[in-house]
Amino acid sequence: MPIRTIVKEGDPCLAKKCRTVTEFNSRLHTLLDDMHETLADARGAGLAAPQVGVLRAGVRRDVTVPTVAAPDDPSQPRIGATVGVGYDHPGTVGFGIDPAISGPSAGLVLALAVDDRLTPGDLTGGRVIAATGTIDPDGTVGSIGGLPSKVAGAKAAGAALFLIPRGNCDEAVGLHTALPLVPVDNLQQAIDVLSRPQTPVAGLPHCS
Repeated sequence: MPIRTIVKEGDPCLAKKCRTVTEFNSRLHTLLDDMHETLADARGAGLAAPQVGVLRAGVRRDVTVPTVAAPDDPSQPRIGATVGVGYDHPGTVGFGIDPAISGPSAGLVLALAVDDRLTPGDLTGGRVIAATGTIDPDGTVGSIGGLPSKVAGAKAAGAALFLIPRGNCDEAVGLHTALPLVPVDNLQQAIDVLSRPQTPVAGLPHCS
């Protein structure tokens, strides 16, 4: 098993300039996830005071950010900052969502609605379609809670089929319903399913 030297505060290598991050892509996302998991497994071993480059009034400054104990686990160090994903849009888009709609599980259906408005034709093919699942910036559809009640609501609304996250398949298999539950991994898969309005239910993806 390879052993890496623990770098401590004051080590010259910590003063090296880092490359400027101009795009938060999937590669950087994976790198940060790996770093957090490694620090968690090592219970913070090897964590020196992070060096962060910031822009203030157009001038770059390198600052040292002290770590603090995580509120949920004091043995885990945190720097009190997280990396998020944002987008610069070329224009302003107006939208209206019922204030009663909340929670991340509406992500997939909202993404499908946006795609339907921006592309020619009717994505639903005139059918009543139900969908649930979180949505990531890269289009990945994530698992949700409360699937049985969502299935009941979709059936009561007269849905022809219900798109669900593949991560909920184990739960879906145990549900006894005549409503077709179609698992998807990402937004594109959901669009592909709905783009085939004449496909028999037997020809659609299903949980097994």
